[in-house]
Amino acid sequence: MPSPTPWLPITHAEKLSLGRARQYPWCDGVQTGRRKVSHSFHNGERAESLEIRIFESSFTMHLTSRDHRKFVQACFAFAICIGLAACSDNDLASTSPIAPTKAFPSADGCADNSFISDVFALGTIHSQHGWFSDPAAAFDQEIVNLGGQAKRGKGVWKISNTVKSGGFGNQPQSPELSPTAGESTVRSAGGGDTSCTSFYIRTVASAADGSAFTFSHSPPAPLTDRHEYVRFENDDDTRKGFRVWGLDTVGSTADFTGRNFDSDTLMPRATWKQIVVITTSPDGPANDVVKIYVDGILKTTMSTWEDWRYANFILPGNVPPAFAPPSMSRGMFRLSTTGTDMNAAYTAPQGFYIDDFVQVTYNAASPTLILSQYKTGFELP
Repeated sequence: MPSPTPWLPITHAEKLSLGRARQYPWCDGVQTGRRKVSHSFHNGERAESLEIRIFESSFTMHLTSRDHRKFVQACFAFAICIGLAACSDNDLASTSPIAPTKAFPSADGCADNSFISDVFALGTIHSQHGWFSDPAAAFDQEIVNLGGQAKRGKGVWKISNTVKSGGFGNQPQSPELSPTAGESTVRSAGGGDTSCTSFYIRTVASAADGSAFTFSHSPPAPLTDRHEYVRFENDDDTRKGFRVWGLDTVGSTADFTGRNFDSDTLMPRATWKQIVVITTSPDGPANDVVKIYVDGILKTTMSTWEDWRYANFILPGNVPPAFAPPSMSRGMFRLSTTGTDMNAAYTAPQGFYIDDFVQVTYNAASPTLILSQYKTGFELP
């Protein structure tokens, strides 16, 4: 009688396969999962009996394949996806860290999405773990307890445009990364040419309400500015509904010209969507690349605002520091319009929930080498 097959830890490669299969961060409880495989042979083919255990539940599959290794991997990911229905939101609240191994130059989330979050207090995000939002601007933003409706755990960051400002330096911004990203003339020593940011977003309201903000990678203080323009709006469905769109300045002159890109329109409201913005800034003009992904699908490839900077300041030889090609060290959530700027009926925009924010710096030529990173799930004690 052969000895029982031992339970083996789920491998990191299998976790990655699982994450890609679901196109959003896997249930972190899978880290405590176990698997075992027993073998037999029938008609010259190797048969696999695969049992997967997650928490207190187990799932068994029997399969035969000449190419058993690839088949087992595929079935493993599929079985876990089914089994993860047993995972609850409370299971996600406490996780074990996994050392990041790859910065994905795609929509996989910039880096390994399994992490332990900073612990936040309810209320304004300002001064919590390096986040900034000028108290004098009195923006409507706060850490809230969303309970089981959070993407992970229970804490999320809520922002709305009930208060607006035309400024840049006072806007809500994530912690500064070091080293920074950007062209070699502006990034800090040891930095890279690429900044990748991933976060989950959902509308607070289930109907159009005029909620809006613009996301941009921004340089370190005090030279806060936008490097690219990625806009989120919750408008009426006849005007593209809840959507994300981009604006670049390719071919811009001193009079300013730009190109609009609808990345995704009529997105479901009150539903989590993963957004990934990857910006690569090689040296020189007219060569920046911005990619926008929604739920793992590349929606837009565009550029930054560097052509506008070159036309207005660099070519004329007048380059004040604020208008040089910026480095990228943090994410800016700019609240520059209110609901009534979109539609007079939108007097009370409820805003958006943000969860699982990740920002990573690397070089496009070496995406597996992470140079700096920040991750948070806005978790509560």
